[in-house]
Amino acid sequence: NIILSDQVVDFHNNLDEAASGHLKEILSSIDIEEKGIYSSYELINFLLENADLLGFTEEELAILLAKLAANGNPDVNDFKTNFSPYTDNNLKTCIDEINLSEKEIKSIPDFIKAVLKNKENCNYDSSDLMGALIDMICDTDIDMTKVKGILEDDSNTKPGSKKIYLWLIGFAGLFFIFLLYRRRKKKKED
Repeated sequence: NIILSDQVVDFHNNLDEAASGHLKEILSSIDIEEKGIYSSYELINFLLENADLLGFTEEELAILLAKLAANGNPDVNDFKTNFSPYTDNNLKTCIDEINLSEKEIKSIPDFIKAVLKNKENCNYDSSDLMGALIDMICDTDIDMTKVKGILEDDSNTKPGSKKIYLWLIGFAGLFFIFLLYRRRKKKKED
């Protein structure tokens, strides 16, 4: 009987705690000991191999890992600088060549999407990216309070939520103008 290391248990717990939605449900339901998962790499490989079956994308998983690796720092420039030493070969070349301002990359999720988008052109695969992210996470003393702060900030600033907020303000303004118009019209009639 192989005993689970604290590292893989902590890694699984941190992923579970940082995840949301369907990916969180999946992570919460995985019994890593039952699945014979004894390392962080095995957990990510299991998730990647079963992504289609479990109903999430490699992009969602990579973004979750990147947010965990960022350890609460949302600055994409810092993330790129700190992440690059964990990469090698074609992945490192690709990451080092990404010009954040030229490509208008302003967030860590956008950076990860750009890296995944270039994987075929630069000749590396998802496991290279995931492995480098795991290495960065393992070398970082993860502060889940900070990580949760960045995750909450992301959920509060989703582009859709801003649009909905603006639409609601717009409709409230139109309704207010309509009420003023009716009120003035009614005063004129009296």
